[in-house]
Amino acid sequence: MSETASAEILRNKTLKPIEAFKQSINNPKKFWEKYSNDIKQNFHEGRFTINDKDANTAIIIPVHNDIEKGHLQAVLYALSQLKIPENKTIKIYIISHNSEDDQNKKLEEMLESIGNPVELIIYNNQNLRGPSYPIQLGVSILPDNIEEVGFIDDDTVIPPDWLINMSEAIKNDYDIAVGRRIYLNKKGEEIPYSKIKKAFELFYKKPKLIMGNSYFRLENLKEIIKYHLGGMIDDGFIEERSRERGHKLRLIELATAVSDGQKYANFTPFELTKAILDRIKGIGLGMMNTKIHIEFLLFFLPSYYPNFRKFIESRYPNIYEDYTRGKIKDLGELYKQLEECYRNFNEINKPIMQKDIEEIQRVRALREKNLS
Repeated sequence: MSETASAEILRNKTLKPIEAFKQSINNPKKFWEKYSNDIKQNFHEGRFTINDKDANTAIIIPVHNDIEKGHLQAVLYALSQLKIPENKTIKIYIISHNSEDDQNKKLEEMLESIGNPVELIIYNNQNLRGPSYPIQLGVSILPDNIEEVGFIDDDTVIPPDWLINMSEAIKNDYDIAVGRRIYLNKKGEEIPYSKIKKAFELFYKKPKLIMGNSYFRLENLKEIIKYHLGGMIDDGFIEERSRERGHKLRLIELATAVSDGQKYANFTPFELTKAILDRIKGIGLGMMNTKIHIEFLLFFLPSYYPNFRKFIESRYPNIYEDYTRGKIKDLGELYKQLEECYRNFNEINKPIMQKDIEEIQRVRALREKNLS
């Protein structure tokens, strides 16, 4: 048997997502030593590109610290194993958002060891702290030749047929495709959170957008991002705005990925149910009553956007203490105050975000010019 044929057989022995996740988090260093050469070769031989102009499909991975935990190594392994339709060429963007310097260095070294097959964008702005900002940045810098874009969290390991199945939904006139996630503990075992969450999704009878395992027709998403740039526009917000525009969402069971669920691993069934219910109440503002909407603005959003809480407190210094102690009786007025904070906070951030995007585009253009 030739050396080439032997290598081909070795590469065909791909790990299933759960096994890749388990091996990577149990011993990230050993996993990388064992599979990094395969990852490098697969990226080199597959229909991936580092050139914006050569791609028609993008995949964006937001990253924030925790490089040494091993999740991202498994994510890159899974991406390198993707089966890519003949009509697609993929460019992958990793956006490291407000990560520590040492974490960015580890990330740079990891990508260099596999030949830098993706574009790494390091984005630091402490005024913009929250999960939607790297998504907004990524969408805003994509060139016009990109037709579709996928999003994967840095702890979410997708199956090899992920791109085929997600892009097929767009081909069949859907605007958004979303996959479920199976949540695992640090031993790589599925935790009850997965099944309880699925039960809630079935109860609501329509799929919920999960940005960490999603795929979009780019022109539609760009319109939403452009209009709400700088805002706290997470999964529920994007889903609502998409449905308002008549965009269709399809759940793709074959795109089910595995993800880190360790933070839920020790919850009791009651605690898990409450955590999921709180999360679902926080997705889709139109489904809320006044009290739920208030607590979404007062507690849920600030848990992801810490600067928003500071902004609220700068306007109403005693609001959290007064609300917790039941001193605020007029919930209608409180809701109006928080809604005003929400709008003002987003408006303040819009020019900051625009300036950051322009600067990153300038740096990228300069780098491309120097390389050419």
